[in-house]
Amino acid sequence: MQKPRMARLQFPVSPTAETHPLEQISKNLMEALVLEEIERQLSQTSPKQQKLYSKPSLLAFALNRLPGLYATSKRGRSIQEEQARAHLGPKIEQVVRQAFAAVTNDPLRSSVDNWASSDETELQRIMIELQDLLQYPQLNPENLIGVVKERILQSARGEFLLDNLQSLDWEKHPLHQRSCS
Repeated sequence: MQKPRMARLQFPVSPTAETHPLEQISKNLMEALVLEEIERQLSQTSPKQQKLYSKPSLLAFALNRLPGLYATSKRGRSIQEEQARAHLGPKIEQVVRQAFAAVTNDPLRSSVDNWASSDETELQRIMIELQDLLQYPQLNPENLIGVVKERILQSARGEFLLDNLQSLDWEKHPLHQRSCS
């Protein structure tokens, strides 16, 4: 059976590249190549098996065993991609295969145990607490800074008062407790 050939990658030009020149080199071409190979190998497994794998764990395992490929121009990216496909294609395939084996055999790398899910849960908890504290039920990450600034101004003018001043007892606040220990 013939292996499917890897397709040419397309990188969008960042709209902030003109204002932030370092933004152009913030993409590691190897990440895209490894993710492409992970997807290819996952597509050869059953849907039931696919649920056993954590893509972030597979990606991290493989990237830690491969060189980074950064470029500062489209031409550089194109050259890097050609060279990577020609010289590193088999190595990428092998390392991703090893990643599947490692992630499958390591109980510490479960598909439900990843940082993103715990971080998202923590963010939701914090947002609910801030909604109560700031008395602003529509608060979300996008409007957070604006609402906080507005509440500070309102507080300075005496237009905003906290419902429950006990919630601001710094000595009892969990963040203060953690910083003291």
